[in-house]
Amino acid sequence: MHSLSRILLNRNQVLVQPAYLVAIRHTSAGPPPSTPAKEGSLTYKYEKFIGKWPKVLELHRTVLEGSRWCFADVKMYFRTRKAVTTGQKKLSDLTVEELETLVQSGSELFKMLTLIVILQIPGPGDILILMFI
Repeated sequence: MHSLSRILLNRNQVLVQPAYLVAIRHTSAGPPPSTPAKEGSLTYKYEKFIGKWPKVLELHRTVLEGSRWCFADVKMYFRTRKAVTTGQKKLSDLTVEELETLVQSGSELFKMLTLIVILQIPGPGDILILMFI
């Protein structure tokens, strides 16, 4: 969901060679940093238990970070949309991350909500979960 391609003109070369375009891919900051689980907490015990299986632990952490990123994007989308619609901010005043979230989350939000609703239905939800595993 977070990528913005920019084309920058590279003019560092001497005029012997013609100037050429270099495409550089910039990405947003990503999910908020995760804090390690406190020793003795349920999350700590769970991660210690599934630590016996490294692939399961990696999948668990991927899901956690993806969820954090998703919720951070949804919060930023609604905050930015409210600021733009009420006139607190102009589109030219938004940061790259806010613009990315505003443009990309609008269409993706409907898909996410549809998927969340379908996953709550016992039959189709189970089938979808089994398809992704």
